[in-house]
This record gives sequence, C-alpha cells and structure tokens, in this order.
Amino acid sequence: MQILVMAAIVATMLVWPAGIVLALLLNLFGVGIDAFVTFGGTLNRFTGLVAMWALAFAGAVPYAVFVAFNAPVGARSFPWQKKR
Repeated sequence: MQILVMAAIVATMLVWPAGIVLALLLNLFGVGIDAFVTFGGTLNRFTGLVAMWALAFAGAVPYAVFVAFNAPVGARSFPWQKKR
C-alpha cells in the first residue's frame, strides 16, 4: 500500500510539469493544447486529465517499487559514519 501511495504522490507531482512541457513542445508541431489534453478529441478535458494522471501513475509504480526495495535505510545509507 505504501508503494502505491508513493507512486500516486510521484504521479501527481509529475503530471503538471511534464504535461506543460509536452503541450508546449507539441504546440510547436501544430498540435493544440486542447487536442493534447483530450487525446485528439476522444475524451473530454476532465477524463483526459485523469487519463494522463493514470499514465503517469503507471510509470511511477515501477519507480516506487525500485526506490522502495533499493533505498538504503537508516545508518546503512552513510557507511562512513561510526555506529554508536
């Protein structure tokens, strides 16, 4: 459960900046922001944003699993420190 919460936090923090950058880059190639958010008019704006969040969440889950199982814990993160 903690991994899913961490992935949800990462996805929420990632959606807006990445979406803005992608929308501006796609705008250079003639794709409008509304077309980007609505996936070409297939979805309305709200469901388009939810779908973008779901895509970000799907990408954040492997990241959260990797961090959860590979992050050093406690004093092990600083091997040069002496144990007390």
